[in-house]
Amino acid sequence: MVNDLTITNSQVQAGDKVSLTWQDTNQGTLALPSNYQSRITVRAKNADGSLGAVIVDTSLSFNDQQRLAAGETRARQFDFTLPEGIKGNGDFVISVTADSNITGAGIIFEVNPQNNAEQNNQQTANLHSNKKAYADLAVTSIAIPTDAKSGYLATISWTVANQGDKDTQITNWVDRIVLVRQGQSINSGVVLAQVSHDGVLTKGASYSQSKTLTLPRNIEGNYQLVVVTDVNHSELEPDTAINNTYTSPVFAIKQTYVDLLPTLTTIPQKAEAGRTTTVSWQVNNQGTIATATSSYWVDQIYLSKTGVLDNNAILVGSKSHTGQLSIGASYQESQSITLPTNLLGDYYLIVVTDANQNTYEPNQRGNNTVVSSQPISIAPEPYANLVAKNLVLPSALSVGEQLTVSVDLENNGTDLVNASTYHTITFINSQNPNQRVSQQLPLDSLVMMPNSTQTKTYTTTVPSLANGQWQVVLDLDRSGYIKESNDTDNQITGTLAIVSPDLRVSDITTTGTRQGGESLQIAWNTVNAGSQAASNVVDQVYLTKNGSLGAGAILLKEISHETLAANTQVANQFSYELPVDLQGDWSLVIITDANNRNRENRLEDNNTLALAMNIAVSAMRTSQ
Repeated sequence: MVNDLTITNSQVQAGDKVSLTWQDTNQGTLALPSNYQSRITVRAKNADGSLGAVIVDTSLSFNDQQRLAAGETRARQFDFTLPEGIKGNGDFVISVTADSNITGAGIIFEVNPQNNAEQNNQQTANLHSNKKAYADLAVTSIAIPTDAKSGYLATISWTVANQGDKDTQITNWVDRIVLVRQGQSINSGVVLAQVSHDGVLTKGASYSQSKTLTLPRNIEGNYQLVVVTDVNHSELEPDTAINNTYTSPVFAIKQTYVDLLPTLTTIPQKAEAGRTTTVSWQVNNQGTIATATSSYWVDQIYLSKTGVLDNNAILVGSKSHTGQLSIGASYQESQSITLPTNLLGDYYLIVVTDANQNTYEPNQRGNNTVVSSQPISIAPEPYANLVAKNLVLPSALSVGEQLTVSVDLENNGTDLVNASTYHTITFINSQNPNQRVSQQLPLDSLVMMPNSTQTKTYTTTVPSLANGQWQVVLDLDRSGYIKESNDTDNQITGTLAIVSPDLRVSDITTTGTRQGGESLQIAWNTVNAGSQAASNVVDQVYLTKNGSLGAGAILLKEISHETLAANTQVANQFSYELPVDLQGDWSLVIITDANNRNRENRLEDNNTLALAMNIAVSAMRTSQ
């Protein structure tokens, strides 16, 4: 059973903590078999004495390690807080029921001689809560703007009063201004501003605030202003927060708009396909409002045969514009556009401002396009045309010599040449055209007006080529850096003979006795069988035992020839006394151009000739 239910604090008001104490007693003859719960309810008492709203309905567990013994009493305690405001004022009935959860069910079986063991488990007490004073912030009026225009400044004023019984307990809060379309909720509105208020507002006092702000752009129609004071609910107003919000009468916001108007300022009368030309235009804002500060849009340039912006119009350029454009202000744009190569004839120039419709121009886009009054006459694309003429080159050179060619370059096209390009020289064997060697010439910077001629010289080194006749092909602009109407006349061909000496030794003879101690007359011919004269030719004559010019070879004579013309020969001879002790098989070896002073273009293998001979034992040695 529950005994001595007591409210420890006798004077309370809404929002206060209330402390309860009571005793649970086991009047039975047995200890409780288990722990249990006690149900605690607090309900408001209506004016007619009936029970009203439930303030508290909870359970408190009895979880002591020592179960409640027969005849034992335990003290219990519970705290709760009264609601703020009206719900926490007036009379309340407090009830504590042992062995009951919040549904009213118990778990302990109880009996006594009077058969009312379950009926004495509850005890009640009455509580009176005094009225509590609160501040009451209320928006009492809003002054709506007159002649409101979208995107323009508007001044909004409002008044907030403390209609409560108490000064505010806070010193700072925020008032919010919301713009709502007529008939819609505040949640769909646009927050225009949040304005702080500083200082305590005493009961019965008020304050007025004013805010000049920019109404949203791109709107029109009927709207209302909603002012919410203390939007963050910083001040405790349990029963009167509804008047923190005030909705103004309906007022109209007039439509404003941007009106972009392009005009052409510079257009060419004539142009050439494939080439650049410059166009200029101006865009003026003749609307009723400036564009947004972060505005961005694109102006596009078209060419049209008919002057109509349709699917056949050709987009040839675009230009971005960033930034605000005030009422009556304008900007200038200019752009170089490259005309398509396939255009020919008359085309109208069209400029479309804000082509992607990024700005707000309700019913004003009809003038966003401007068309030139006269078409542009587009001529065919001009081309340069390089022609090589009058190639001059030497008739003959040897491998490794410098080849310098002279050529007349003619630009007989209709366009300027202004480019750096590479030319090539190709050597083609006249006897075997499949044998060819190409060389790239150094970078050549050409500037040539139409119908002009320049004489140019180019130098390269003759590569390793076989002797004989070769075609020399000069190929202009081989890299293709110059745009030409005709590339087939860029080549010109000349003839070059590759020549070299071909030195040989022929007709070695000896006269006299081939015997040690005897004198021999040695004779031979030095022959230049090549196609070029030789110079500073040195012949060396050796006696060798085994035909080798290694150790043991005997240099007999060295003869020099200052020049030796092509396809000529010179006879040589000298006398040599064979050493007395020389005998047996020997070779007479003669080398021409022994000092390698002449470049023979891979014909050096025939520079040496040998004559084998047997030298008899000297007669002097025989007599001994």
